[in-house]
Amino acid sequence: MSSSSNNMMQAVAAVLDACQRSLAKHRKAAARMKQLHEQNAPAFTVAFVSCLRRLFTVKTKSPHVERLIKFVVQYSIETELPVSAGDGQESPFLPFMLRFCLNHSDSKDDAVRYHSCQIVARLIAALPETAEFEYVSPCVPRSR
Repeated sequence: MSSSSNNMMQAVAAVLDACQRSLAKHRKAAARMKQLHEQNAPAFTVAFVSCLRRLFTVKTKSPHVERLIKFVVQYSIETELPVSAGDGQESPFLPFMLRFCLNHSDSKDDAVRYHSCQIVARLIAALPETAEFEYVSPCVPRSR
C-alpha cells in the first residue's frame, strides 16, 4: 500500500472513529469526508469501502455501529461527488453505495447481510419519492 493511500485510510478511519462516538460530530465529519473525497476520489473510495467492510463484520448490535450506519447513509445521500468505478468511468456516490451494499446482501455471514441490508433500507427510505436511477444491476441470490 502506498503512503498516500495509507494516509487516506488513516484519515477516513479517524473520521469514522469520531462518528461512532457521538451524533453531534456528524456534520463536521461529513465536511471532512467531503474534503478527503475531493482530494483523491479513487483512494477515498478504496479507503471508505475497506472501512465499511470492517463495519459489516461486527456481530453485535451496538449504539456505535448504529451511529456509523446513520453517518454512512447521511453522507451517501448528501454527497454529490463522483466515484471511480474502476473501469475509468465515474458514477455518483449514492448508486455506488447501493450497488456495493446489494452485492454484500447475499453474503454467507449473518452480520454482513444484516448491516448491508440495513444500509440499503435506510438509503431507500431517505430518498425522495421522485428519485430515479437509470440502472441498478439486479441482485441474483446465490445458492448457499
